[in-house]
Amino acid sequence: MNKIPAEWNFPQELLLPETLWSTRSETTMLYAERFRGTRTSPETDRHPFYELTVVLNGTGKLHIGDRVRELLPDTVVFLPPGTPHREEAAGSLDTLWIGFRSPLTELTATRPFVLESRRAAETALIGWKTATPRIPGSGFELDGILLVLIGILLRSREEEHASWQETVFDYLESHCHEECSIGTLARRFHCSESYFHRRFRALTGIPPNEYLIRLRLKKVIFHLHHTDLPLCGIAPLCGFSDPYYLSRLFHRRMGMSVGEFRKKYGKKT
Repeated sequence: MNKIPAEWNFPQELLLPETLWSTRSETTMLYAERFRGTRTSPETDRHPFYELTVVLNGTGKLHIGDRVRELLPDTVVFLPPGTPHREEAAGSLDTLWIGFRSPLTELTATRPFVLESRRAAETALIGWKTATPRIPGSGFELDGILLVLIGILLRSREEEHASWQETVFDYLESHCHEECSIGTLARRFHCSESYFHRRFRALTGIPPNEYLIRLRLKKVIFHLHHTDLPLCGIAPLCGFSDPYYLSRLFHRRMGMSVGEFRKKYGKKT
């Protein structure tokens, strides 16, 4: 049951022994291994089963095909069977690898994805600690931990999508007049700057800074339409500290000056 085709580059000594199970379930853990150190191998791996890469400490990069993902503490990477991947880290990277098989339809149509989830990382660590002693009869417990972990990952992925669609954009709408650097936003939503930028662009098609400029200009236009406030009064309300910069930006984006716009579209008395 544990035999792996020779053409797949996988160290078979990592496989958990059959003595851990009385009867293996269809969704079952094949191995749970931990490595702490640098990553220098240029070799690309691929496996005929699912694999989770879980970062406990340190930083590095994961190459998935021709894409590169940043690895940070609590990063969990889901890799479907056959996904080419390799890790690299100049410093010490403390990583768990959990391999498993499952016929679950929720997984079979799923592409690789990356989450930052403390709960998933903690659950994966429990799985590793349970697997490490290789105690006969512990297989059912291991598979139970695996099912919990899969549930956390699938739910976290859905919650993350909903959170970004609702929470992040709602926050920007309400706070665009405040400091909204990518670093500030990433810390607020508990992710790295590179992940925030990548996720935001995937959802909107534009970088966060461009989205913020458009949102702020939309609020400037509202004030020009509906109030008599001068530009020096409008600027701080819409996140611009310099009204002269706003004036130049407005002309460049709208094709007319603030005065021309207000004269044409402003509040009628």
